[in-house]
Amino acid sequence: MSGLEDAFAAAWKTSGCGRLITEYQFAPGRKYKFDFASTEAMVAVELEGGIFGKQGKRCQTCKQVSAGRHSRPMGFHEDCEKYNLAASLGWVVVRFTTKHLKEKPVQCVELVSKLIADRSSKDVNNG
Repeated sequence: MSGLEDAFAAAWKTSGCGRLITEYQFAPGRKYKFDFASTEAMVAVELEGGIFGKQGKRCQTCKQVSAGRHSRPMGFHEDCEKYNLAASLGWVVVRFTTKHLKEKPVQCVELVSKLIADRSSKDVNNG
């Protein structure tokens, strides 16, 4: 796991919210994997690291530098394909950046936990 995945895993474990599967391959015949997933509720967590870097193009608004795979054209394009396929299969994908997890880890965990609870009560696999 990456440092970002470790940070989310630690926040999730501390919350006591239950088990998430790591590196879950969600689409048969494809290599796509979710960083974390609740297969019962069909809720996935994707951690978008490498958004801010030291080299690359500086944003005029926030003054941050974009250097990671998720913000490069082909990486972004491939992420869109992955997330669109997930949506077509009934998944809800929640995405967090390093900034989210550093500044609001509790809120990140609470959002995922609420989605899992809401979707579990609706029985997404049979409804």
